[in-house]
Formats: sequence, structure tokens, C-alpha cells
Amino acid sequence: MQNNNIMKIDFKQIIKDSGENISQRKLAKEMTEYGLFKTLASAYSMMQYHQTGKAKSCDYQLLKYLMNRFNKKASDILKW
Repeated sequence: MQNNNIMKIDFKQIIKDSGENISQRKLAKEMTEYGLFKTLASAYSMMQYHQTGKAKSCDYQLLKYLMNRFNKKASDILKW
């Protein structure tokens, strides 16, 4: 049975669309310094989890951070 309720955050595409010269690791570091995550490893792991479409939900604070950080709407961040 195929799961059609897959949610993704394509961090690579978000970064690419921003035009910034920033890596996913650097973004993970920014999110850790902002206080969204306790460690760089947990931030990076969460990014990989969302990138692969394994997440079934998204933390509101993370979504809000990404919307503000990249000046995008929620519909531009979350892909269903």
C-alpha cells in the first residue's frame, strides 16, 4: 500500500532558490544557534529526515523559522 501522505521539506531546493552560498550544514548550525535544536547533529539529522519524506509532521517553530529565514510561505516550504 502506497502512502500518499508524504511530507517533505526540500532543504537543498530552498537553499538553491535563495541564491545564498550556504550549505545544509551551515543552515543546521544556524538553527542550532537559534535554539531550535540542542546539537548540530540533531539539526542535521532532522534535515535528512524531512529531505527523504519520512516525516509525518513538522514542528511549527521549525516551519516558522524557515518561512522567516528564507522569506517564503508555508506552502513553499512543505511539499505534499
